[in-house]
Amino acid sequence: MSSAAPLRFGMSNDVRKFIQWYSQYQYENGMVPCVVDRRGPDPVPENDSHGEFIYSCMEYFRFTKDTSFLREEWSHIAAAAGYIQALRSQRMTKEYETTKRAYYGLVPESISHEGYSAKPMHSYWDDFFALKGIRDAAAAAGVLGDRSSRSRYDSIARAFQDDLDSSIVSSMRSHRILYIPGCVELGDFDPTSTSISLFPCDAVGWLPREALNETFAMYYDWFVQRENGQAPWDAFTPYEIRNAGTFIYLGKKERANRLLDWFLRFQRPSAWNGWAEVVWHNPDTARVIGDMPHSWVGSDFINVFRAMFAYERDDEPSLVIGAGLRDEWVRQGLGVTGLPTHFGTVSYAIQPSGRSGVKVDISGTVNAASSPILVPVTLLSRPLRSARIDNASVTPVNGYVRVTSLPASVQLQY
Repeated sequence: MSSAAPLRFGMSNDVRKFIQWYSQYQYENGMVPCVVDRRGPDPVPENDSHGEFIYSCMEYFRFTKDTSFLREEWSHIAAAAGYIQALRSQRMTKEYETTKRAYYGLVPESISHEGYSAKPMHSYWDDFFALKGIRDAAAAAGVLGDRSSRSRYDSIARAFQDDLDSSIVSSMRSHRILYIPGCVELGDFDPTSTSISLFPCDAVGWLPREALNETFAMYYDWFVQRENGQAPWDAFTPYEIRNAGTFIYLGKKERANRLLDWFLRFQRPSAWNGWAEVVWHNPDTARVIGDMPHSWVGSDFINVFRAMFAYERDDEPSLVIGAGLRDEWVRQGLGVTGLPTHFGTVSYAIQPSGRSGVKVDISGTVNAASSPILVPVTLLSRPLRSARIDNASVTPVNGYVRVTSLPASVQLQY
């Protein structure tokens, strides 16, 4: 399964029907097939699909609040969560407690990460999705009032997170690296894979922060060299686009927009407004291009574009607005109307105010008391002098003005 952009942007009955159709091919042991085609479910083990399925169910619910759907899918969600835990148990024996500690509590190796198709690896890609699936199983149980299941899955998720964190630190130590690796065995540098830890897997709150920052500092340095022609290249896979979203989540909007400007230059064919799975520097190169247009790449772009205007933090429920907006857009003024989010709809209008200020008028159905709206102080890339909400002076916290009731008017003076 992919991370399924329609679940974020196409709130239609077709999405519900697709998930229900797909769930009928789940194996009796809870395994979610990575592929279903005219021959039926593919038995090849790819250990990201189980967590992705649970995430897809909860993502649909978060936007639609369709409890009946969640209840109908609960047996499939629970089975997938059980399968994830069964996979983990294979790496929780005495052998893994001692001589193979770096693998302890992870899901087994697989080829879901296509870079490991020649030889399966213990890919953190799989584990990030698996952990997200367990967390979302706990969330689904909470919605359905199943306190016992919620408590059990919460406990599993906490233990899984600790094991995954320990594994990352152990792998970094054994390979003598400062970045988060793609898998345990290789200590490989793979920021495009690591990006999914932030979205959709919500791991930014617990990942080793210095290592996370180093990972994407290294990536950005390499990106600039490639952009400037200092690093020769023949081809790239546009999955990289999701790294622009990572820079938004890390509060570096200038870097995010620089990436997007470059990637947009390489849409092929340009009139199609999309990307092939592989993009060659020379467009006349007669070599493999994979799928064209590639829908997962397209969903990555849509998710990044949406994050420029709004994105959710589900681990500590809040909604961040405007974190990726270009300075020139903010200076000109812009508006967003009725944007669906996990917490309700949000609308906002940004207008220049005076010689060096910005005014943000916010409304919508979001219950900001329980899910605050966070306005970044970096709407303009200048030092902030003061902030006010409804003419009352406020102090930003961690780079955000925190709005806890709607409607609200935020004034930022630079």
